[in-house]
This record gives sequence, structure tokens and C-alpha cells, in this order.
Amino acid sequence: MAEAADPAEEQVAHYEFGVLGPLSLTYGDSPVELRGTKRRALLALLLLRCGRTVPVSGIVAALWGPDADPEARKGSLQVHVARLRAALGGESGGRILVTGGDGGYRMELPPDRLDLLRMRALRSGADRAEQAGDALRAYEMLRDALGLWRGPVLEDVVSAVIHEGDARHLEDELLQAAERWGALALRLGRHSALHQAFNRLVSRFPEREELVRQHMVALFRSGRQGDALAVFGRTRRALVERLGLDPGRGLQATFEGILHGTLAEEGDDASSVPRQRAAPAEPPRPHGAPPPRRGYPVPFQLPAPHPFFVGRTEELARLDRLLRDRRGAARVLVSGPHGAGCTALVLKWAARAGGFPDGRLYADLRGGEDDGPGPGEIAARFLRALGVPEPYPEALEERAPLLRSALASRRVLMVLDNARSAEQVRPLLPGSSPSAAVVTSRFWLADLMVRDGVQAVGVGELSQEEAELLLRTRIGAERAGADPDGLRRLAAVTGRLPLPLSMAAAWLSTHPGAAPAELAARVEARDEDAPAVRMAAALGGDPRFLIGGRE
Repeated sequence: MAEAADPAEEQVAHYEFGVLGPLSLTYGDSPVELRGTKRRALLALLLLRCGRTVPVSGIVAALWGPDADPEARKGSLQVHVARLRAALGGESGGRILVTGGDGGYRMELPPDRLDLLRMRALRSGADRAEQAGDALRAYEMLRDALGLWRGPVLEDVVSAVIHEGDARHLEDELLQAAERWGALALRLGRHSALHQAFNRLVSRFPEREELVRQHMVALFRSGRQGDALAVFGRTRRALVERLGLDPGRGLQATFEGILHGTLAEEGDDASSVPRQRAAPAEPPRPHGAPPPRRGYPVPFQLPAPHPFFVGRTEELARLDRLLRDRRGAARVLVSGPHGAGCTALVLKWAARAGGFPDGRLYADLRGGEDDGPGPGEIAARFLRALGVPEPYPEALEERAPLLRSALASRRVLMVLDNARSAEQVRPLLPGSSPSAAVVTSRFWLADLMVRDGVQAVGVGELSQEEAELLLRTRIGAERAGADPDGLRRLAAVTGRLPLPLSMAAAWLSTHPGAAPAELAARVEARDEDAPAVRMAAALGGDPRFLIGGRE
């Protein structure tokens, strides 16, 4: 007779933790909300060192700074540990995931419950496969390992010690894995997969010249010589601006080889004189079959994400799940009140989202304004960006199916921003394709949810702590610390919404002598209902601070 499953172990099996990007914690399909910057930093540190005891002194340094006294902070640390245990179910009969005491604390997790452990297991498997001579298996395992990397490591965790220590080492570990994967991809001729995966990576890490070199080689061997040269130009400018250095000899040699249409075989010395490579022969195809999908444009139209984005861990995780678990084309509506930052949330998510190698399309629908673009105009823009030759049908009933046909075999992310009605959006949605559409609106477009199966993500106010963090980040810790009560009042009077919070921070930046309490009183005196409107009214009379109309 089989033994009954241990309920505590079953509970652990429902948790999933993530540190290869923003800190993530889910139980089953539901995110677990963990408030408090100290508790989030505590969990992040224990996960980074999963399976090892972290000394109290190291935890105190990560939570309160390297100069903090461990003895003086021991009581506060015990409180944070107790609250973290409670959040993880340890106070309600479940297994206590955080163990230890005065000497230190640790977490023990099965390898499949933490993305860091899964990544390292895949890297070890790739080592064994490569040693056994199975380059393809090693390539696939490293590809899967890098697929777990969701963005800057723990970018939403507040701890300089973590970012300068464990997180930096982990990022270096990921970059080393990327370089190994890139070398295998070139050996196996997987040039298209490599340059798609490295598009964003080389922009973030221009100092990793081997990554850049591999990216350039992959572009050149995919017939994109101009793009390869452009990558070198951007990298050279970034190196000069950030480090005051020119590219190294190996990267220079690769540039010269691409410039002259020559390149050393992979495995040769990259700095040797490159030699001519013939273009691969086109494989035969059946009579009447369409030409292979190669050489089409890959648009990247998304605006840059907001540099002072904070919070929204739960909403980002829900977008991840909806787009990861999609069946066919995914359609998501992100909705919230004026000033909630729906656009900022989507752009932040889209900047780190993988799985869309064929491009990202963007259109601002301008809330249905009379002079805003209609769906027919947006469809024409998207068709042009996807390389579909003109002329296009005049009637929307014919133009919309043409757009769906262009998306049918591509994996494209479409962002339709600031919509007012379902009629603006419906003709643009992908049909039966692996593409995805994310719509933002201040309105619950119920018709899209009912008739088109669009999933919804609601966006509300930030927590008080996140709202204060946004202000503190924008105006500086010293100025915020000089008026903590004013900072709390200002966060409250903005409704804890990102747009009025950003407006307040911008006003304080233009008035360096003003305290947060002064601005809070000024806004409290207004009687408008919406926080963004109230803030705009309070600041609108200042000739040094003119506010635009839209979020």
C-alpha cells in the first residue's frame, strides 16, 4: 500500500520562486504578495544562497547596509523572518521553508521550485552533454537555461549589498552561459536563433565583447551584413561613453571581416584574417509552394519603458502567465483609472518578455479622440512594418484579414495603447496565430472580454510603501528623509497612482527648496475627484511646470 503524501511536502510542491529577473513568488497559479522591502530582500538573499546557511551578519548587511550592527538588528531580523515564514505558510501547519536561528538562516527547496536551481541543473547537464560529444543536446539545454532569464536580476529588490554581490555574480554566470550557448549555436549553424536571442542582450552588455562578436557573426551569416555592422557601431559608441575604451582586437577583426564580406570559420581564431564565405544554397521547394519566410522586416516599435518604474509584481506575473500559457493568439486587456500607469506596466513587461522573435508592433489609439488614428490606418502602418507590399485594400473589411494573414505564421507582440472602444481594437487582433495582442484602456472593454475572449488584468493604486519608494527614488533619499510625514501625505493625496506621483516628483525637482509637505498641502486644497486631475490643477498655474494631457 502506497504511503500517504506528506501535506507539508505537497504544500512546498505548489510554491514556485524566481530570482532570474524580478523577484517572483507564486503558489499554484496565484502570486503570493510579499510586502515590505526588508522581507523581500531577505527572501531574495535566501533564494540566491538556497541550500546554504546565510550568517546573521550577512543578512543584516543586505537589509540595513554594511555598517549596520548585527546585534542591534537581531530582534528586527527575527520579526522579518517570522513574517516571511507566515507568508510562506509556516505558521499554519505547512512546512517551514526558512530554518535556522542566531547563527543564520537558510532555505531548502527542490530544484524544480526555484528558477536559479533549474538553470544550474540545465548548465550542468549541458556540460555533461558537451563532454560526451552531443553538441546539439548541450545547445538545447543551454537554450532552456537562458529561457529562464526574465530580465535584470532582482531589479525590484532594494538592497545595494545584494546587487553589488550575489546578484552581480549571478548575472555574470548567466552571461557566461549565453557565451557558451552562442558558440554552440554558431557551430551548429543556428544563426537565426542566436541573433534573435542576442538582440537585446548585446545592448545591455556591450562590454561582453564575445557576445557582441557572436551576434555580429550570426547576423552576417543570416545575410544581414548591414545589421551586423550597425551592431558594431552601437557597441563602439557604448564602450566609449561608458568605459572610455575602444573595442578589442577580436571584435575589430570580426568587424573588418564583415565589412569586406569575409569571415573566419567558427572555431578558427576570431582575430585571424577572415576569409570569404559563400552564401548557402537555397534548398529546392515544391512547385507552387511559397518562398521560405526569410528576409522579412522585424519591427521593434515599442517606446522605452519608464526608468522609474516600481512595484506591480503581481500584475507583471499575471501578464507572464497569460502570455506563457496561451493557446494560439493571446489577447489581454490591461485596464485601470487615469494615472494608474497601464501603459508603463505593459511597456515594462514587454521590454523583458521573450517569445516574439518576429517583432513588436505599437500604436497609440489616443483614447478615441476625433483626430486619432482609426483601425484602418493602424492596420496599414502594421502591414507596412511587416513588409507587406502596398497598395492595401481601402475597405477595413478587406484590410483587417490581410493583417491577420501577415501575422498567421509569425510570433509578433502587438501593443494597442490607450483604447476607448472595442471597435477600435477588434479589427487589429491576431487570428489563429502564435502572435499576441495587449490592449491598454481606462475602460473595461467588456465587449472584448465577452465576444473575443480577451483576458483582463486590473491595475490599481500602488501600496503606500511603493508610492513612497517612487517619490524617494525621484527626489533623492536625503530630501525624502528630511520630511517623512510630508512624503506620506503626498503619497496619500496622489491616490498612490504613478502618474500624479511622477507629476509631484517632477514639480519637486523644479522647486528644490520646497518640502513634500508644502506640495501635499497645495494638492489637498483642491476639490477635484481624480488624483491626476487634482494634481494637474494644483500645479497648472505654475509657469515653470506645464503638464501635458495624456498619461
